Amino acid sequence: MGREVAWLSVTNNEKDNASMNTTPNEATLAEPVMPLGITEGRIAHYVAYNKRHLAAIVIGYEGNHADLAVFTNMKNVAGTQSFGIQFHEAVVYSETPTPGTWHYPEWVGPPKE
Repeated sequence: MGREVAWLSVTNNEKDNASMNTTPNEATLAEPVMPLGITEGRIAHYVAYNKRHLAAIVIGYEGNHADLAVFTNMKNVAGTQSFGIQFHEAVVYSETPTPGTWHYPEWVGPPKE
């Protein structure tokens, strides 16, 4: 399973020149941070590789990775609707919906004040 890794520029020269580092290297790698409020039983969205957001429940976490039970309702290769649960281990959190990552569900409701 692939891991998404975030990186940050750490040199002042790049900042002064208003350029951004787009290639990760050992000096610029930074581990993604687990969001606040993570606990077993919390509802999440897993971003599938077809970019669908699937309902999931956090069943464990360690460091910046969460283990998820993902609920599926997709058609299989034969075109038959399939329902089930998939278990995904060590999934990285991402605020940007990226395939293979998870995030909290988007807010749906009246505007927050």
